[in-house]
Amino acid sequence: MRILGFSPYHMTEACFSGPVHMKILEEAVIAQHNRFSGIKRYERVDFDKWLSDYDALEVYAEDPDVKFILTHRDPDKWVTSMDNTIANVVRMATSFPMNILKHFDIILKGFFRLNQVMFWAMSDGTNPGDPNNEAALRRNYVE
Repeated sequence: MRILGFSPYHMTEACFSGPVHMKILEEAVIAQHNRFSGIKRYERVDFDKWLSDYDALEVYAEDPDVKFILTHRDPDKWVTSMDNTIANVVRMATSFPMNILKHFDIILKGFFRLNQVMFWAMSDGTNPGDPNNEAALRRNYVE
């Protein structure tokens, strides 16, 4: 999308924009995946306020005939990729020294918390290494 001149919102934007963006994304994920969380699901006005500097989503919303590229991944390769990326961050957050350092750095703490919440959302609340984890990830993989 950047090559085409648009400004997409990506996980890196949430992380590099600091704790406020990480917290907003965390709340959005929780609201979407846990109806008992007490967090109201985001509506269009909430997304507009949060994503006002990013125009890639507007293209989709304004033109029902917009063309897009759909990528397909093998679910097993996606699960492996998840284990090598976000699951690795989740493991790191609970291992020394990060399990201590995160309490002294708000950005590090927010980053680890966001990754944990996103991983739980995609793995039905299981943690890396849980016997049901890979099956849950495969079940929630969306082509």
